[in-house]
Amino acid sequence: MIIMHKYAIIIFYSFLFHANAWFIGPLPAPRSSLNSNASERYCFALLAESLKSHLNEFMSYDEKNPELVITVGGDGTVLHSVHQYRHQLDTVAFVGIHTGTLGFLTDYQKEEYLDLIADIKMGDYHIYNRHLLDVMTNKDTYIALNELRLENNMRSQVLDVYINDEFLETFRGNGLCVSTASGSTAYNKSLGGAVVCSGAGIMQLSEIAGIHHNAYRSLGSS
Repeated sequence: MIIMHKYAIIIFYSFLFHANAWFIGPLPAPRSSLNSNASERYCFALLAESLKSHLNEFMSYDEKNPELVITVGGDGTVLHSVHQYRHQLDTVAFVGIHTGTLGFLTDYQKEEYLDLIADIKMGDYHIYNRHLLDVMTNKDTYIALNELRLENNMRSQVLDVYINDEFLETFRGNGLCVSTASGSTAYNKSLGGAVVCSGAGIMQLSEIAGIHHNAYRSLGSS
């Protein structure tokens, strides 16, 4: 059992809140879509404030060097938090509270936030690793939790594909998607890729609008 002592909270599109109050009750009915978005963010802020108030009883808030990062939002918020702490991934754990549209990467619903607090306090949790992609270009190196896409919607691309320096195929089409196991439920799925266990240490290669004829025949045409 690992007991964590320092935490940080990342809320919908990286808005950070530092308060210690909690409000329970209905919000006024929004008059427009703008007010609706503002109301949603207000609710997310209140949830983050309540989390912080409870966690401060046995943990300390440390935004720079946390051991645990709690996200309040959807999968996009989780992805943002991983990139924000990309240089500390060996020492930081992530857990998500789902308030967004997609929740493949989150573990708790917003109504279960007290369960999350209790699990953290009692050490009743398991930490498991997810595999990332290291993406190297001529100038920079990036990481990807879901996928890497080489895509051009304006014109067809001709791409020579190598795996471990072994030539696989020549692809022609809009592009290619390389996904992790975690990303198998994301863009990869919409391309017809397989959904696999998030802990599997595998990658998938999926075609994006491939063109197949006698000159160019790739695995997508088989």
